[in-house]
This record gives sequence, structure tokens and C-alpha cells, in this order.
Amino acid sequence: MRSSTGDSWVLKRIDDAHVLALKSPEPAGQKGPLEWGLTIMFYALIALVLMFWIWPLTRDLRVLEKAAAQYGNRNWRFDAGIKPHSQIYPLAQTFRRMAARIDGLIASHKDMSNAVSHEIKTPLSRMQFEIELAQQAHSMAEVKASLANFKTISMPSMAS
Repeated sequence: MRSSTGDSWVLKRIDDAHVLALKSPEPAGQKGPLEWGLTIMFYALIALVLMFWIWPLTRDLRVLEKAAAQYGNRNWRFDAGIKPHSQIYPLAQTFRRMAARIDGLIASHKDMSNAVSHEIKTPLSRMQFEIELAQQAHSMAEVKASLANFKTISMPSMAS
């Protein structure tokens, strides 16, 4: 119930002789400028605290993203300057270990490619040498001797 002055009252009958009357504060929708200012300052303070709390995290994430992008552009050196007290330091360490494994795999692949290349080039070079000797031969007997020599020399190395 509202009175003529604009106050809100709640009346409750307790028994035949007593009535409980409660005056409620002014409605919540009618805040003054001071209350609005304090509310805005409170939320601005919360936003400022959150910004100071999240800013180092976003900074470190940008550094990690930049280092991963450079590594992905075949820079083959992963260097993210994330400090140990950062919350994403374990993630940066995981990226470092991954980059080291990839570097090891690339080095292993290069070594294997060089070894395969060597294993293929050696018999081919010997064949080319024997063919040149056969081409320089003046008689069919010299050609047969050169090819027989190639067969006896090259067979043990090809079997291994």
C-alpha cells in the first residue's frame, strides 16, 4: 500500500488486536546521481583489476603466437621469451620440446637422404666408369673383359 507521501507500507494482521506495519525503502528504480556514480566507479574498478590481471597473459600469448608463426615459416628456431613465472610457461616449454623434436626429425631425414643418395650414386658411378672403359675398348674381347671385371667387383657390394 502507498501513502499520500509516496512511501510504501506493508501491513500484516498478527491477531485481532495487533497489526504489523513495515515501511519499505524507496523503490530500487529511483537511484540518485551519487548512487549511479558509485555503481559506475565500482564496475570500472572491477574492469581495471581484470585488465591488469589479463594483460600479462595476453602479452605472453601474443609472444608465443609470434614465435610459433616464425617457426612455421621455416625459421627453424623457436625462441619465445616467456618467463618462468608466466602462466603459459608450461605451454611455451611444450612448444620448445615439439620444435626440438621436429628439428631432430628434419636432421634425421637429411642424414637418411644423404645416405640413400650415396648408396645409389656409388654403384651408378661404378657402372658409368665401366661403360666408359667399355666404350674406349678397341676389341670385343676388351669389352667382355671390362664387363666381366665389373660383374665380379660390383656383385659383392650390391648384395650388402
